Amino acid sequence: MIDFEIKKINEPEYECIVWATNYKNPLDNLEDIEKILKIKQCTGRILFDFLLSNGVNSDRFFECPFDGNKLQPFKIKRVETKGVSKVIQKLSLNFLSKTKFIEKSVLTKAERFLLRKKRLFNL
Repeated sequence: MIDFEIKKINEPEYECIVWATNYKNPLDNLEDIEKILKIKQCTGRILFDFLLSNGVNSDRFFECPFDGNKLQPFKIKRVETKGVSKVIQKLSLNFLSKTKFIEKSVLTKAERFLLRKKRLFNL
């Protein structure tokens, strides 16, 4: 079972975004993520959105460099939500609110309801 989804986003600060699709951390699947990033021809900074695996807290967004072959996990760093553009945050909200993955997340019942209604965050 794949615990993540990847989308090429072509935003100035990030090439691709990796979403957790359940309560598991996608970083447990580094080799699988690297394979898909190669196929999608991503390089540079990759954004990870751990909302479904970490919940609503400051550990939601992380970035990690990708050189076209390997992620560099020793260089991963947390990104403040305010450091992620509103465009990317809305993209994440739209993707996550429409997915079947919400039920497999660590979000509370109330947070899942608000996410489906796109009201979990003020964007």
